[in-house]
Amino acid sequence: MKLRIIELFAGIGACSTALKRIGIDLEIVDAVEIDKYAIASFNAIHNTNFET
Repeated sequence: MKLRIIELFAGIGACSTALKRIGIDLEIVDAVEIDKYAIASFNAIHNTNFET
């Protein structure tokens, strides 16, 4: 069973990356971020397509 998360104040996704590194199987449902460059980096790192 996957943990479904919404990453608030996402930045580049440090929280979800930390969860993945300790072995938690997760699905990122949404990421909330107002900085368009941060969300572009988030999408590149996590292979997602979220908008600001």
